[in-house]
Amino acid sequence: MDAEPVISTTTTIEDKKPADIIATSPQTNTIVETKPIKIDHNTRKIRSYLITYDNASHAIFKPSANQPDIGYPRSWDPDHIITGESQAKREESAFLISESLELDFVPPTTTQTIDSQTGSIQQWIPNAETSETEIDGIPTAVNIFEWPVTQNDWIDATAFLYIIGQVDGHQSNIIRDPKTGKIKLVDNGLSMARGINPKEFCNNGDLIFKFQNQPLTENFLNKLKSILSNEGLTPKGEQLKTKLLTLNQLEEVDDFFSRIRHILNTQAIPPRF
Repeated sequence: MDAEPVISTTTTIEDKKPADIIATSPQTNTIVETKPIKIDHNTRKIRSYLITYDNASHAIFKPSANQPDIGYPRSWDPDHIITGESQAKREESAFLISESLELDFVPPTTTQTIDSQTGSIQQWIPNAETSETEIDGIPTAVNIFEWPVTQNDWIDATAFLYIIGQVDGHQSNIIRDPKTGKIKLVDNGLSMARGINPKEFCNNGDLIFKFQNQPLTENFLNKLKSILSNEGLTPKGEQLKTKLLTLNQLEEVDDFFSRIRHILNTQAIPPRF
């Protein structure tokens, strides 16, 4: 099968969004370099690019048509499939939720079209710490739980992955921003899944395994209450729901708010099984 063509280095982004969404991208949105960084070895499709703009800032672009359909939890139930085409909107949804809750877990993310390919584009975190490093040229796993991150931050991150319905919350999708020292949760194309209990949607849940049954932090509870009170959605919650409904099915959005209601009631990370 022929390899997927590489995006032109002289292209500009179509369907421009406000410059402050991707905070480090320039007003002109002119791309000066593209680099494929993940290729599907079966289909030869380029699943993600590192984009360099004319002000030397970077972003990750994932063409929707090149992403695989994924079943959950490890199944092909027609009601539990996340299509590749829907993943850009799910990436954007995770950012909108993080932004609305003022948690800053997800780097600025939106959907855009580049050379007629529509997909998600997310701010690149330079020199981010990841779950893998190289020692003497050999890829070596890193224990991310040895990072200088507080227990409360890990619990908040775990609770966030739960409420967004992240199917694929494994360690490779967790990075640490060296500038702020904060956890960042990336690769959220498999979020907004259906289900309330993690066993209904969680294929990979390193954090939920480790922190299940831990009580939520007061900070996180207060963030949730800013969008969902005992009486129902707050004005802020209604605003978020309106945005999410432009990106997801009604049932997926309803389950998102149901997960919030669930942990507001239990005030703890739900068990994986």
